[in-house]
Amino acid sequence: MILTLITYYGCILAVLSESQHTNTQPTETMNDFSDFSTDFSDRAASVKTKLPVRFLGPIGEGDDRGREALETAGVKFLETVPNNSLFQHVELPANWKLVYHPRHLFWTHLIDHQGRKRAGIFSRNGYSDPYVLVSCRLSYKRTSDYDNFVMYVSTAVFKDGLEIYTVAENQRPDSTESERHTLAEDVDARALEWLQGKYPNWQDPRAYWI
Repeated sequence: MILTLITYYGCILAVLSESQHTNTQPTETMNDFSDFSTDFSDRAASVKTKLPVRFLGPIGEGDDRGREALETAGVKFLETVPNNSLFQHVELPANWKLVYHPRHLFWTHLIDHQGRKRAGIFSRNGYSDPYVLVSCRLSYKRTSDYDNFVMYVSTAVFKDGLEIYTVAENQRPDSTESERHTLAEDVDARALEWLQGKYPNWQDPRAYWI
């Protein structure tokens, strides 16, 4: 089996695919999403804004650990926006901000006071089915680099976006596709073993932010 990447994106794609068949009440709009473009980094005090009600955790919807992680960090979840059940009022801690992703129009980042990405907010402003959710980030993650046309494979572990550990191997020029896949899986397994040994709760969005 080809190298498995453990991220939220598989869960997100599954949820988004399901949402294509979900009708949303016409009164629910994304007009309030314009608040997400505001940069609050220069505010010394906390500030009120809005976030989607829907949360996606590491094991899918219904996993509230991401919301708990934000609450522990100081985000206060308030009442639902009147006449718009897609959003809820929230109060962000001092010097947190919401900024648009520079390359992905559907995504906005929730950035904490240390400049770390704490959550991604997805928005799809459809005519009949506007759709938004919050996907909380992990403090640690791993990313693999594998290409049949590149003579090496690697898996890197990141802490708050900074690379802290890498496993890499060169491929033989005469290796078969099956051998390259096996090597990639071995490299990824070794990186995962290191990560789980050092940080056993790395897949919990509440862990390792302090």
